[in-house]
Amino acid sequence: LARAGLAARSDRTGGLYDRFRGRLCFPIRSAGGKVVAISARRLDDQEPKYLNSTDTPIFAKGRTLFNLDLARAPIRRAGAAIVVEGNFDVVALHRSGYRNVVAPLGTAFTAEQARILRRSTATAYIAYDGDRAGERAAFRAADLLLASGVTVRIVSLPEGRDPDALIREAGAAAFGACLEQSADVIDAKIAVVVERVDLADVMKKRRAIERLLASVKRVPDPVTRSLYVDRIAARLDVPRGTLAVPAPRSSRPQRPAGPPREPPPEPGRAPGSIVTPQIQDERYVLLHAIHDSRWLAEAREGCRPEFFTVPDYERFFERLDDGSPDVGEAAARIRRSDDPVLQRVLAELEMWRDGQGFPLSEESFRDSLRRLLLKAMERGVLPEFEATGERLTDALRRREIKRDILRGRFHPETPPDV
Repeated sequence: LARAGLAARSDRTGGLYDRFRGRLCFPIRSAGGKVVAISARRLDDQEPKYLNSTDTPIFAKGRTLFNLDLARAPIRRAGAAIVVEGNFDVVALHRSGYRNVVAPLGTAFTAEQARILRRSTATAYIAYDGDRAGERAAFRAADLLLASGVTVRIVSLPEGRDPDALIREAGAAAFGACLEQSADVIDAKIAVVVERVDLADVMKKRRAIERLLASVKRVPDPVTRSLYVDRIAARLDVPRGTLAVPAPRSSRPQRPAGPPREPPPEPGRAPGSIVTPQIQDERYVLLHAIHDSRWLAEAREGCRPEFFTVPDYERFFERLDDGSPDVGEAAARIRRSDDPVLQRVLAELEMWRDGQGFPLSEESFRDSLRRLLLKAMERGVLPEFEATGERLTDALRRREIKRDILRGRFHPETPPDV
C-alpha cells in the first residue's frame, strides 16, 4: 500500500495510515483507461486542497493528464482540447457536455503534458481560475503548449470564478459565452501589457516586449512567429524592424538592450568553451541536477530555463524540467533522445566534471543556484522586478532580496504575468 502511494507511515508510531482519509477520491487513469493512482480533494478548507498518489513505476504526475482517457476521442472530434486546473472543473464541464476537457494533477503544467496533448490536437483552450494566479499559471502552460506546436487560446472567466463555480452559479451557457470570447494567447498577453504596464516608461515597455518575444520564440513555425511579431509591433507602436523575429528554441532571441550577455559559441565550438563565472555556475547547477534527485527537485523549484545564458544549456534544462519523477529517468530520457544538442551537452558536462575533478556537494550546488538567481534578477528575468502587477522595484527591496538570496532564503515565486 505504501509503495502504491495509498498509505503512508507515521513518524510517531511507525504504523501505516490512509493518505486520503477525509477526502473525496478521484481515480486517475492512464491514457488506456487503467486506474494507476488516486487524486483526492478535501471537503473542508484545510490544506493541501488536493493530494495525489506519490509517483510509482506506473504513474508520474508530470506525465499524466486527468480525464485524457475519456477526453481523447472528443478532443479529436472537436479539433481542440479544453485545459482546466482542477478535477472538479473537469467533472463540471464533462457533465455540461464539454467532453474534450483535461487537467494537470495539482501540479504546474509540464512540457511532457504539452507533448502528450499535442498528439491529440493542435488547438487548446486554457480555462484557468479567474484571478491573477490563474492567469499566470495559464500563461506558463500556454508557453509550453506553444513550444509543442499547439495553437493556444485563453478563456477569461469572471473574477474569482473557476469553471466549476461558474457553471454551478450561471449554467453551462455562461461558460460557453466565455469560450466564444476566448483570445489568442499572444493577443491576451498584449492586452495585459497594455492594461498594466506604464508604456510611457521606456525600460518597462522594453522589458514587456522582451517577455512577449520570449513567448513567441517558442513557436516552431517561422511564419507564425513572424506574424506574432508584426502584431506586437503594431499594438505596442514599435517599428517592426527593431524587433528581431525570435529564433527556434535552439538559440536565444536578440534583446533590444540591457546588460551584455555571454557571447554565443563560435561555429563548431562547444557551447560555453570560454568558461566565465556565469557559465561555470550554469554547469554546476546542471551537473548537480543530473546526479541527484534532491538537487534536481531544488533546481526545478528554484530555477527557470531563462536563467541560463548559454542557449544549449537553457534547452538542456527545459528537458530536465519535463516532470520526470527522478534524476535517473530524466537523464535516461536525455540519453535516449535523438537530439544531438542534448547529447553533446550531457557529454560536455561529464567531461568537464572529470577534467575539473571537483566533488559534487550541496554547498557548491546552492551557491551556484543563488548566483544564477542574483544574475537573473540583475537582468530583469525574475518576476519580482517586472513591470506588471505589484511592483517590487525600489532599491531597498532589491537589497533585501539580494541578501535573502545570499542567505539561501529566497526562491522565485510565481512566473511573470506575461
